[in-house]
Amino acid sequence: MSSSRLPSAKASIRAAAEFAGLWRGQTVVCLASGPSLTPGDVATVQMSGHVVIAVNCTFRVAPWAAVLYAMDRGFWQHYLPEIERTFSGARVGMHLMPARYRLATMKGVSGFRPYNNSGAGAISLAQYGGASRVLMLGYDLQHTGGRAHHHADHPRPLGNARQTSVDRWLVRFSELRTRLDAAGVEYVNCSRATALDWPRMTIEEALRARG
Repeated sequence: MSSSRLPSAKASIRAAAEFAGLWRGQTVVCLASGPSLTPGDVATVQMSGHVVIAVNCTFRVAPWAAVLYAMDRGFWQHYLPEIERTFSGARVGMHLMPARYRLATMKGVSGFRPYNNSGAGAISLAQYGGASRVLMLGYDLQHTGGRAHHHADHPRPLGNARQTSVDRWLVRFSELRTRLDAAGVEYVNCSRATALDWPRMTIEEALRARG
């Protein structure tokens, strides 16, 4: 199925199941918020034509992405006005207030696991959608250059990837990797800097390897 058949931004809780198998056999690119993500990387991904899932505030540099995934209700509460103005893709989250934020909630959806981290949840959504290959950018899982994100820090009370949180996330990514392996999903970490010990390529190499 093509990305044009995505559930709309007006999706209700019932629309979450529409993502099942939506990208079967396709490559999906997940753009997370790590500080190593560059505008050049984003432009390369856009030109590739692959389905893209943007994580949290990465919707700002990829307003054309097919999906915006964010786990935390606080994110939706704070950024909703900007999202309404600038992002037209499908919105996906985890809490049970889909009508207020016009998103499909994955909470309680069979076959999906959030891993308590929006970046991992985006990959899990790609798997739920049937992707055979996932390319990852901005998955630093560390404070690269002393920064938490490729954008400015979130205002309080939103969190900004404290090291204790990052350490917990690394454990959850290990669980996610085990599940991807069991499902036969290929994954490539194309992040320019990363603490995540997953197979690595540059984004250009990964796109050439499969087209």
